[in-house]
Amino acid sequence: MPRLRGRTFSNPRERGDYPAKDRACLDASDVAFALVRWIVDIYHNSPHAGLGGITPREQWEEDISNGNYPLRALPDKRSKRLAFGLRINRKISRSGIVVMGIKYHHRDLAAWFIRPGSKVVDVRWDAEDLGAIEVFLDGEWREIPAVHDRFAGVNLHVWLTSRRALRARSAGRKAWDEETVFRAIDEIEALSAHKAAVFGLLDTSISEKEFKHIEASLFSTFDIADGGSLLDDGEEPGQEILPCEPDAAETPATAKKAKSTAAKRTAACSPKRAKPARRADNPKSKKINSNAVPAAKWTPVKKEVK
Repeated sequence: MPRLRGRTFSNPRERGDYPAKDRACLDASDVAFALVRWIVDIYHNSPHAGLGGITPREQWEEDISNGNYPLRALPDKRSKRLAFGLRINRKISRSGIVVMGIKYHHRDLAAWFIRPGSKVVDVRWDAEDLGAIEVFLDGEWREIPAVHDRFAGVNLHVWLTSRRALRARSAGRKAWDEETVFRAIDEIEALSAHKAAVFGLLDTSISEKEFKHIEASLFSTFDIADGGSLLDDGEEPGQEILPCEPDAAETPATAKKAKSTAAKRTAACSPKRAKPARRADNPKSKKINSNAVPAAKWTPVKKEVK
């Protein structure tokens, strides 16, 4: 660290006349980058007097091979959310729970909503992963996923940058198409992908005061219009209605209209069938003009014979 420009030393006396402000040129990301590279690539590979002249990396590998200091797996996302997530109160509505403009829903919330009593519940929310929240129901914390699965793995800073980009395009717009929202997230994530390692070392925590300010200023009038990419757990109530062939009793005009309507509704999910080739003995039928006046039929006239 003393080799970096703009250092302030341990106290003003030690700093003396060193112009720290004039030589400051590194931001937090740059300092974190230099610190990680020094620890991982220099310190861990340099001989250490306290280890008998071997490097920390060599000591680590030896301990692992001998069974010393067994490694423990990192805590999963849910454990981190419960341990470090911000605890807030939210009211369950018919559409679930909304936090930072993101909707969260599950059949457990739906069952709780129809029960009598208060609809306000405790929520654990983690800024590092907006794909799910924890809700305290019936004496236990339950994971509730976001309605749109695109938020899985998205952190708060990417989401805020995306939201500000959308507001810059149209400040007065309240409801946004989900395709537009998710495209903005993709672009922001692609822009910051090369700094992901450095970004993870910075402080991503958020205080309760900051949480309330951000939500009120950016998401009080924000909504994602539901499209067709909602998260489906396969247990939603309802019945799937598939198109079928018209009944034989239907008239040609009715059958044609029903077939056209069904085709429009299922064009996105039904595979297209190739049209059968027309054979020589099956020529194309001619169209009949229903507006044409039919030719008069000849009717014999009976004459009375006296």
